[in-house]
Amino acid sequence: MNWKAFKRLFRYLGRYKIRLVMIMIAAVLSTLFTVLTPAVTGGITSELYDGVASGSFDWETIVWLLVALVVLYLVAQLFPILQSFGMTKLTARVMETLRGDIDRKMHRLKLNYYDTHTHGEILSTITNDVDTVNNALSQNLTQIVTQVVTAVGILVMMFTTSPMLAVIAVVMVPVSLLASLGVMKTGAKHYARQQELLGQLNGYIEEMYQGQELVSVFNYTNRVKEEFDRINGELQHTAQSAEIASGKVTPKKSLAEIAMTYGYVYVAQVAMGANPAQTLKAITEAEAYDGPSLIIGYAPCEMHSIKGGMTNCQAEMKKAVDCGYWNLFRFNPQLAEEGKNPFILESKEPKTEDYRKFMMNEARYSALTRSFPDRAEKLFSESEVESTKRYAHLQRLQALYAPEA
Repeated sequence: MNWKAFKRLFRYLGRYKIRLVMIMIAAVLSTLFTVLTPAVTGGITSELYDGVASGSFDWETIVWLLVALVVLYLVAQLFPILQSFGMTKLTARVMETLRGDIDRKMHRLKLNYYDTHTHGEILSTITNDVDTVNNALSQNLTQIVTQVVTAVGILVMMFTTSPMLAVIAVVMVPVSLLASLGVMKTGAKHYARQQELLGQLNGYIEEMYQGQELVSVFNYTNRVKEEFDRINGELQHTAQSAEIASGKVTPKKSLAEIAMTYGYVYVAQVAMGANPAQTLKAITEAEAYDGPSLIIGYAPCEMHSIKGGMTNCQAEMKKAVDCGYWNLFRFNPQLAEEGKNPFILESKEPKTEDYRKFMMNEARYSALTRSFPDRAEKLFSESEVESTKRYAHLQRLQALYAPEA
């Protein structure tokens, strides 16, 4: 991390101390009011619960709590607007000053700098890098403040509600940070390389377009194209690596399983082309269920580029289920009340030998084998293994939800 760059950046911000302090105060107040709303909501819930238990409701207290909740939400929404408006004006002024300083610095640089840097790299520094700083200031600076205040507020609320659970959460935070530290460092390296390659690519394009006549005269067209493809390909690979590395901090989640953990939500995963009867049964059960219901369906679209067109949409659904790309199941909490297994796995053992055929039937996947053959093969193999693990996981869930004999 370049602390010298941070110090220089904060010197620019220091010229607008009063405005910056006002923005930070708005961010803090917005977060505080947002953190307080669950406490008021809890008070309303407690009053309603006590009313149901005693048979009489204290409507005056409930109404005042509702009014307080509405006021808190309105005020919590007002301060972010003020914060956003103030931060936008602040970053605009800082960027204006920064660009002016860069312009003056460019006039003081020795000719040796211009001889060793392409026009595109210089332009990229003035435009792309400054825009990156602009985005970081306008978005991340206030987010740091709000996240810190939110964390402190939540900790206070947690220790007030349940000290034991709060201690467990506090212990897990540094563990999570240590686990993600390596990934964050890797992502930072890729992002830095991405900016460097972006400057190189802009510089190369600038020079080749300006020297187009010389390129044509000396028959360098193919060589120029190869060099452009090399830089562009490396930039694409680096950008993907940066996004993948940063995305690994957040583990994959299953929407269906998240809903199932509540215990009172009806959940179904369907694909009409694979099993119309299961789809209709899930819709019927969800409609009849006295509670929240969630149906997740697999539905190919035009962007999947299925071979043969969208007329083969239903057949594609069946292929997805047969090979294990998509699984069918229902989770009906009502069955648990009847002493039955609420989780019903309706997909059969996947035919893994057809998994690759299914993927190659869609241009969104088959195109990768031409653009990035080695990377595509690795990803396809990992996806195939993951599909087998996913089905085994669903089998374990079915055994887990089974009623005790």
